[in-house]
This record gives sequence, C-alpha cells and structure tokens, in this order.
Amino acid sequence: MSPYPLIRRLIVKSFVGVVVLFAASFAQVPSGIAASVPPAGIHRELYLGLDPTVFGLGALTQHPPFLASHPSTVRILTAFETELNLTNHYGQRLRAYLLPPVTGDYTFWLASDDLSELYLSKDEDPEQKQRIAFVDPRSQPRAWTTHLGQESVPIRLEAGARCYVEVLHVEQNLIDHLALRWRLPNGVVEEPIPASRCVHDLPPLPDALHPQVSVQEGQSLELKLHVRNFQPPSFRWQRDDVDLPGQTNAVLRLPRVSLGDHGHRYQAVLSNSIGSIVTSSVLLSVSPDMTPPALVEVSNVASNLVQLRFSAMLDGEKARQPDHYCVGGVPPQRVDVFEEGRVILLHTPVLNLGLPVQVRVEGLVKKVASPVPMPPTERSFVPFAFQPTALGSLDVGNGGSHETRGSLTRITSLGSANDAREDGGHYAWQWVTGDFDIQAQVQSLEGGDAWGRVGLMVREDLTAESQMAVVWAGSSQLGCLFQHRRLPRSFAISEGRPSPGIPPELWLRLQRTGNRFVAFASSDGRGWTTMGSVELSLPEWFYLGPCVAGLKSNTLTTASVEISSPIVGPIAPPESQPPSSEPPGPSSRKTSCVFTEIMYHPAGVSTDGAETMEFMELYNAGPFAEDLTGYRISGDATFMFPPGVTLLPGAYLVIARSPQAFRETHPECEAVGPFQRHLPNDSGRVRLRDKQGGVLLEVDYESEF
Repeated sequence: MSPYPLIRRLIVKSFVGVVVLFAASFAQVPSGIAASVPPAGIHRELYLGLDPTVFGLGALTQHPPFLASHPSTVRILTAFETELNLTNHYGQRLRAYLLPPVTGDYTFWLASDDLSELYLSKDEDPEQKQRIAFVDPRSQPRAWTTHLGQESVPIRLEAGARCYVEVLHVEQNLIDHLALRWRLPNGVVEEPIPASRCVHDLPPLPDALHPQVSVQEGQSLELKLHVRNFQPPSFRWQRDDVDLPGQTNAVLRLPRVSLGDHGHRYQAVLSNSIGSIVTSSVLLSVSPDMTPPALVEVSNVASNLVQLRFSAMLDGEKARQPDHYCVGGVPPQRVDVFEEGRVILLHTPVLNLGLPVQVRVEGLVKKVASPVPMPPTERSFVPFAFQPTALGSLDVGNGGSHETRGSLTRITSLGSANDAREDGGHYAWQWVTGDFDIQAQVQSLEGGDAWGRVGLMVREDLTAESQMAVVWAGSSQLGCLFQHRRLPRSFAISEGRPSPGIPPELWLRLQRTGNRFVAFASSDGRGWTTMGSVELSLPEWFYLGPCVAGLKSNTLTTASVEISSPIVGPIAPPESQPPSSEPPGPSSRKTSCVFTEIMYHPAGVSTDGAETMEFMELYNAGPFAEDLTGYRISGDATFMFPPGVTLLPGAYLVIARSPQAFRETHPECEAVGPFQRHLPNDSGRVRLRDKQGGVLLEVDYESEF
C-alpha cells in the first residue's frame, strides 16, 4: 500500500502586501520519494505543569505548550503503556500508526488514572480520527472493565493497512498510569499493545504545493508546508533546483517579490531518518505594480519631529530631499527614512502644540521597477506633546487617557501593571535619540488601587516584552521602584527602595549616557537617591515618556507629572546632598496614618483670627482604606470623627479649627471639623486614637522644628 494515501494542496490567499498559501485536501503524490522501513514504537509527548484549576482534558488541550506543540519531553515507547506514579498535574499524548496483522474485527480497551480518551482512524489521516473509548474519572492499572466507556465496539481493520491511533491523558494527583490493549480477530488479547504492532514515524508527509502563484511586484510571499509527521523533518527550500540560503523552515518567506522573480520555480526537499522527498514545484508569476503611493498617517512624535507613514516603499534618494515636504509653510531642516521608505521623519522647528498644522508632500516616487509618482498631497494634523499607547492588554480608548497642558501631563490607566514578562499601563511617549536627562515632579497619584504607580519609562519599541527601563513611584507602602528588561521577551528585574517623598514632594529622574541608564528619586528635586542602573543596547531612535499603571483591572489610577527638565540634552550630574526633611510615612506599626502638617501658628493672620485658621492634615500611607468612624484626636486639640469618614490609600484629610474659614482660603480642599481647643503657638502635642481610645499616633511639635 502507498504510504501517501492523502496529500494536500496549498491554496493562495492574498492580503494587503502579502500572499499566503495554506492547505486544502487534494490527492497527489510528491516526487522524488526515497524511504526505508519505518521504525517500531509509540511516540509519546509529555506536558508538565498543567493548570491545577482546569479540570478534564481541557487542562491538556488548552495548555499553551500543547497548543504550540512544545512538549516538556518526547520519548519513544516500546509498548502502549506508561510508567506508574510519574508525577502530578501533567498530560500526555501517545500517537502511532497501528499495523493490523490480519483482516477482521478488533476490540480496544483503555485504562488510566486520571481520565483519558482513545481515538482511531481507519487510515493514516489524523483528521479522520474518531473517539472509540474513554476513561472518566479513573481506573486501576490494567483494570479494563471499571467503566462502560473503556471498551470499544468491534472495528474492522485491513491487514497491513496502517491506522492512525492517538491517546490523550490527564493526571491531577496521587496515582497515575495509562495502558491500551486490543483483541485480534482470532481472539488473542495483547496487553498492552506491543511496539511491534506500531510505527512511530513515516517518511515526510507534506502538503503538495499549488502549481502556480501570481503576485504583484513588491508584495511579500509565504509558502507554508503542513507536515503530518509526529516529529518535524528537516527542510531545504530551492529555487530552480538550487538551495536558497537560510530557508530551512516549514515556511518559505520572500519579504519583497521583484519582477526578477518572475518565471522561477520553487520547491522543498524534506528529510528525516526514514526517507526524503522533493515536493512538487510552484511557478511564480509577478506582475508590475502601477498603484501610486499614498500618505496614510501624519503625527508628531516629539515637539519638533513629524512622522509620515506611506502605503508603500518610496525611492530613498527622493524621499531624503527636504524640498519635497512643507510643514506649516516651512520645509524641514532634515529628513530621515525608516522601514525602507514607508516611514519618513521630518525635523522641523518647534511646533505649536494643540494648534492645527498643514503638511504638504510632492515629488515622491514609489520604489518599484518602473517608478510610480505620487500626486501632490496635503494633510492637516494637531500636534501633541506625547503620543498615547496602551501597553500590554489595555485598549487606548477604554483603558486610559492623557492630557498635556504646558509642562504638566495628566495620565489615567485602568489596571494592567508591569509584571516580570510583559509590561502594561498607559504610556505617553516621544520618539528621541541620543543621551537625555528627563526629570519630573509627581504632582499627584490618585485612585483606589493601592498598587497604582507612575513612572518615567524608556523603551526599545511599543511591544509588551520590549527592552525597557522605568523608575516608578507609588504609595508610601509601595515605595519607589527601578525596573528594567535587558533582552526582549526576558524577565524584568526590579530594584525597590523606600520612597523619598510623597506627591507633590516627590521627583523622578532618568538619565542616559551612551548605553548606561540611571534612575533617581528625590523629595525636593535637589538631593537625589540613586534607584539603580542598567546597560541597554537601544536602536538609534527609541521611546521616552511618562507611564501610569495599576494592578486592579477594574480600578483607575490617575497621576499628574510636571516635566521640569529637557527631555533630551546634556547630562547633568545629580546633586548628592541628603533630602531636607524626612518623607511622610507610617510612624508606628499601629496605623498607616500620619500627620503631615500641623498649622499651629498661621502666618499673615491677625491675632484675633489666628485660631480659626489652625488645621491638621492626616495622610494614609498604607495600601488600604482607613475607616475613621469613631476615631478621635486628643491632646491640645480634640475632635471626634463622625460616621462615614474614610481615608483612601494615598489620600489626605484636613481637620480644621473652622472648616468654613479653611474652605474660604483653600476652596479646592475639603475639611472636617471643627476641632475643640486650639494649638499652642510655642509647642504642643496631638494624638490619634482608635474607637477604644488606644493611642495609634502621637506627635510633639515646637516652634524650633
């Protein structure tokens, strides 16, 4: 019998700029077959570390490594049976081609702990498989009759006609095993099925290629081969019978087809330990591209940089000439070309942010064999200080926002904080190059997420697993954090420090000198604490700007930062003097609340009205809301907190001698009160007590402080 009863044919689908070929059923035999005797055995894939919260076979079939065909280990078994008590929370797939010794009816039995399913196809095609037996929830080793589903109905098989067989098995915990047996037409039972009845691999079984493919000049082309072997063979793609350098994967990728590729034939040579084949060839037909290029996007990526994105690659020589562009009536000072002419960067004078700017493009030519001119084009856009991007799983429209007025930027993000592998949050960036020294004052950090944070971030690109470095500021409980990822798709490293201050008495700073990035934090913008440093090899142009993130997916975190130094420019060494004052934070283990201000002697107020302007400010430096109902202040001032007073994480509360007088001078702030007695002008003491009267916090003050 032929080892190739079903071969498939690739069909062409065309998208914008790319042609992809994929599989559909078609009976055809590849050319150049050279094969030896297939080896006996059962192919076993083991998948460790299944999610213990997922039950049933879905724990295996939904396991990401299983979906990607990346097993923990692969082994060839000498019988259709696995070892006892291997481990917990694993899954496995056993596959083979059965060799029935005689024609007749065969019956199968399956035994396992935990559950398993048995599939059989009457030929070699896995897509024709059907479930014929199962174990649910478990059986004892080689206990074949515990459940009705363990035994199949009699199935007629032909002598020597290979049949595809597959078993899926999931183990949760405790005892684990798996075995398969069958009964031959003469009544003999083989328990388990021996390797001599199975082969675990065949010569390469690829899809056949479509005989001819037509594409347009400049498009990319992919030829994909689907192979049904358990272990992938080696690939060598050829053009006119000559090997193509580096094309040794299941997919042949031609990133840009030219007219010079017209009329050539492409094929693949596949090999494994059993044999090799040469696929049928594809004749490539390439037609000229006569479509003019178009301007598809205009935006600014910095206050003096305008980015143009085009529908096709442009001729580089013409694209680099400044006289082909006009921004706000003025030609650019310099032009940079990226992505082979699809992206143009115009260096302009500083733009008027928030006001429309007119851009004109003319004289550009598409980069094809017969150059196609682009008609003169005009576009209007509004430049902004930063461009928004939702990192990770966030959506820009639903998960965050940002607004810039002057040097102050306010950003909101919905959950999605950085983790070890992927970054998340709302990022407001500029595209920069060279060394920089960016400094920002954190004016506010608000929201119900105790793990909300704001930071200054530099990135290689806008993917969630990019190289990056970021200095974060969070609540007093979270502190400041320097985080970096040196290689794409690697784990991010975090270095935490106590926060030197709280907003608005908190500054962040990020510097670059060559490949070295250094992060700092400060409580006054003069004395800096080094948070950490890292060496990163970034491209010439990269991303820089503020970012906000949180941990709770349904909770908003909002921060305001004021960029107070140039985003690029000379590197200034940070001053080394210590902070001028101790940052607010928990003063005892009894409470996360702290008195951050005691106004006991208001300046510029007459003696008669001084007492009415006295106030105290309470701050929650912890990660959880504090219910102050029934709490009280004692000492030189007394006050009982009324029902319903709650102090959110990172929030302030003013207790005023006269709330009305306080609001007249501070209309933006709320206050509770009035408190009784008054705060002495020379020295005094205040205490925060809980509902039972226990002292949570005690502060002494004096005029010399």
